[in-house]
Amino acid sequence: MTDPSATGNGPARFPPFAVTVDIVVFALRDGRLEILLIERARAPYQGCWALPGGFKEPDETLEAAALRELAEETNATPESGVTQFGAYGDPGRDPRTNVVTIAFVALLRDVASIRAGDDARHAALHAVADVLSGRLSMAFDHRRIVTDAVEFLRRDVAASDRLTPRVRSRFARAELVGAFEALDRALAGLASP
Repeated sequence: MTDPSATGNGPARFPPFAVTVDIVVFALRDGRLEILLIERARAPYQGCWALPGGFKEPDETLEAAALRELAEETNATPESGVTQFGAYGDPGRDPRTNVVTIAFVALLRDVASIRAGDDARHAALHAVADVLSGRLSMAFDHRRIVTDAVEFLRRDVAASDRLTPRVRSRFARAELVGAFEALDRALAGLASP
């Protein structure tokens, strides 16, 4: 077998980049859709709200990295698991280096055990409408990722046969539809003068 570096196809030929995972965790509370965010304790974007997430270790899968980061930063464990829904790699999305992030979405019902850890100063639930409307200062391109996650989940709820069995077993479709209707009303209320 030929050494790839001998043919000019080795790692040095390609630009370096890092892989991260970000997790959009939605919670249903009192019929409202909320999102679990962390306040960043360090630069870049120190003091801004962000999705739980971080760098993937070389020896772990993407899903394992997402679950590890979520547990380290928020102590949360999604009972319905996580579902990969997107990838983001625009140049400059992270000022530290060229970063590609793989985004996951999860639903939580129990929010009692959330607490900040690792590089998070705070971990808290916020109204999704506050993120989408720009009322919260978000790090990186996380507002875009949240917007895409809302639409991903909205499509899944609209086509109930696409909801994973774990989600269907813990959340009634009508409950999720009602949460999206409440979100739409909240966004409409924020948009009006």
